[in-house]
Amino acid sequence: MERFEILNARQFMLGLQWHEAASIIHRAEEQSRVPYRYFKRFTGHLLDNGQEIGAVSEVFYVRAWEPQPIFNYKPASERIRKTASYRNNQTPEFFMEAADTGDILTQAAMLLEEDPYIFVENRAEMIDWSKEKKVKEITSLSEQERCFTVDDTRDGER
Repeated sequence: MERFEILNARQFMLGLQWHEAASIIHRAEEQSRVPYRYFKRFTGHLLDNGQEIGAVSEVFYVRAWEPQPIFNYKPASERIRKTASYRNNQTPEFFMEAADTGDILTQAAMLLEEDPYIFVENRAEMIDWSKEKKVKEITSLSEQERCFTVDDTRDGER
């Protein structure tokens, strides 16, 4: 997603609307350090033609495990459609929308700045998780999975 941001790539939604499948919005959640997510490391084996050639790991900004947030990205859809780069087709047989990555991230970030829980329907439950259970969930991860930082605990205070 960072590469799309650097290139300000045009994002296309084919047959779905922004709030149904725009993964780039997760980039805005990570940049805004939303309190209902945290960093987690995933590890595995790097294979070449079925032969293990080494270990590999990647860090993702994951959602709470229990309870899980109930997401609603419709507020982002509404804002994206008002940007200068937004385009859509007028063919009802196949819905298509497009907008530049920078515009999508800007709009999502503005919404998250106004309300870090704007994309979460079970808001009260996730606020409680952020304040009362987030650190416990993170510390329950294996040492290998844990990417605990000062920011992770501070997020719960929002």
